[in-house]
Amino acid sequence: MQRNTKQKLLRRLSIIEGQLRGVKRMVEEERYCVDIITQTEAIKEALAGNICRCGEYTGIMSAMRKAAAELRGEPVVYTAALRSSVAAGAPSSASAAGSVSKQFEFATPLGTIEVYDELALELKQTPGILGVSGSERTITAVWDPARLDEAKVRQILAQTGHPVR
Repeated sequence: MQRNTKQKLLRRLSIIEGQLRGVKRMVEEERYCVDIITQTEAIKEALAGNICRCGEYTGIMSAMRKAAAELRGEPVVYTAALRSSVAAGAPSSASAAGSVSKQFEFATPLGTIEVYDELALELKQTPGILGVSGSERTITAVWDPARLDEAKVRQILAQTGHPVR
């Protein structure tokens, strides 16, 4: 990154950081919602452009959302990559009685663990899915065989935009 571009980016990020701290202070002081909304819209506007060239904009935005949630005092979950001894595509027994588990490999690896985290949250809300774990490259789904089968799990993953092998 060129020095001038880097300086501009750092200044822009410092301004955004100050705006976030300002919103936090406004919430603590119980300011009017309109004032808080105005300030959060200014933050959105500042973040509207792609602020990096590395292709990790989605990850940066996710990290910013998590940082803002932490500033608001909300619980934030960070997930580390899963280390599994199950071979890709090999069925395994699940810990929950009567459930089925299988590790799948994403057709295209996810960009960041934050993308995986968002996908995992979405899948956990799907009826029949009992649990998920994984990383940017693989996902292990645990499901209720009375409600889903492997083909349906693959279909659900494909519908999220993340097909598996």
